Amino acid sequence: MTLVLSEHLIELISEFVRSTVNPIKEQPINVVAVYLERLFNDGQKEIKNYTKNNDFQSAAGLGRLLSRLLKEISLLVMGKGSFGLLQSYASSWKGYSDSILFNAVSDYMDDAKQSEKQGDYERSTQYMNMSKDLEYRITKGITVKEINDDIEDFLRSKTFQGTYAAQVLKFENRKKETQKVIDPVRIKLKNDSCPSDKSSGRYNWSVYLDTENSIMKEVESVTYTLHPTFANPIRKIIDPSGDFRLKSNGWGEFQIKADIALKNGDVITKYHWLQLSSTPSGGIASTQVTTTETLLPLKEPSIIGESMRWYHVRILLNIDGSNKIEELVMFDMSESELRRSIIFPYNRGEKFLFSERFVDPSYIVGIRIIGTYSRAREITSARTITFETLRGIGENLTYNFVTSPPGRIVEKLSDEQETVQSKKVFVVHGHDEQSKNELASFLYKLGLKPVILYEQPTAGKTIVEKLEDTTRDTGYAFILLTPDDVGGIMEQRLKPRARQNVVLELGYLAGKLGRNKVCALSKRDVEIPSDVLGILYLQYEESIIERQHDIVQELVRAGYMINK
Repeated sequence: MTLVLSEHLIELISEFVRSTVNPIKEQPINVVAVYLERLFNDGQKEIKNYTKNNDFQSAAGLGRLLSRLLKEISLLVMGKGSFGLLQSYASSWKGYSDSILFNAVSDYMDDAKQSEKQGDYERSTQYMNMSKDLEYRITKGITVKEINDDIEDFLRSKTFQGTYAAQVLKFENRKKETQKVIDPVRIKLKNDSCPSDKSSGRYNWSVYLDTENSIMKEVESVTYTLHPTFANPIRKIIDPSGDFRLKSNGWGEFQIKADIALKNGDVITKYHWLQLSSTPSGGIASTQVTTTETLLPLKEPSIIGESMRWYHVRILLNIDGSNKIEELVMFDMSESELRRSIIFPYNRGEKFLFSERFVDPSYIVGIRIIGTYSRAREITSARTITFETLRGIGENLTYNFVTSPPGRIVEKLSDEQETVQSKKVFVVHGHDEQSKNELASFLYKLGLKPVILYEQPTAGKTIVEKLEDTTRDTGYAFILLTPDDVGGIMEQRLKPRARQNVVLELGYLAGKLGRNKVCALSKRDVEIPSDVLGILYLQYEESIIERQHDIVQELVRAGYMINK
């Protein structure tokens, strides 16, 4: 028997893939969530139609098919915001589809008991045999194998092959099968240089690939992106004889981006800080100046905390009214530190501590704020970091923060900025003590303070009042959805779910803090509340530590300063 889907669901799957896997623009996570909700609701309807006809294999097959499709799609958007959401739904669909088969066993047994009560022993025996047969097939893995075969047949069917979804998945699978797996770490960028003219301070330099011959043969071309001050900052090299070497001339160090196009269609992006040597010989230096480590990009988000930006500030002071200008500089400030320590007191006309001294805003004659996606030390390998270096390659964000002379704007600290400084993170939990303790311990190690409701003093308050007061100065919340209760639709098998107070607090905190400040950690196949799409769900099997990287990433994105 081959799995059959309605034309409506086929079109919906194709539309979902088309809008999620967008080669031009990444879709916001809320847009992906809307399509997921549509897919979830329509998929549920078709599954229910199968179960009404006692076609449990097709019902479970549809759940597994959707799980497989979502996993494949998530690989196409790896590193984007929707990746975790897609993975979470994929796991949920798989768990849901598997539960359909076990529910069917239970339903057959209930039907058998009901028929026996009505005196219909023949029908009762029939249902009991169906229950035992299905249970045997599940435990032996026979049914699951048949479902997987049905899915393969469906993916090869003419009904599905013409859809956009099939084209994308087919292309990706073919590329995975044919491509040679190349580890990006094995490809390095190097450069060499020497002065072209001692009096001018200019250098001849070149940058090239450094890797083994077997990998070099798989490279099609390298496109270098130089500093924007170059007349032609984008240079494509297709000649492999010089290790795809680019030669040029200039006076300043800067970061070079290299897009390495492989013959299998993949593109590996590397970043290299050009270092200029003072080798005394003419032409290109024989002594190489090498940076073997890959630097984080300046114009693109870093891996941990995609929205994390570092700010570097220079203030010019004229204290005595003379022509003498004093320069003060600070590097590597987070946005919360910048606003709290400098911008807010500046706007109020109040003194603030800057570079180990108190600064009176009335003496400020100039201010410049540069933003980068890496710390200053990661950007340059020079022993002394200068503001001019960062100014030449970072983004000028001064007018994002300073729009008037000092003392002209009276600003109030927002709740979000208060919470970033408070280090408090709220933890909602059920009866799973191990998960609660693991999460609290991990937050402590990050230098944060986990806040657990029952550990706080009651002081005669009701639970709701206590919840309101306790969450007043917290900026983020983790909700532990652990299988402590069971529940479900009447006349259907009960499913594991979180405690009702946990679900209530999930909704309360999503409304109070905002959906982007709440993360639900769901254990195994616990039921997920269906009306809170847009909240991040991270699934784990046994231990919270399985998702420690994701937890750190969300905290950094929310603005917390954590211990590395």
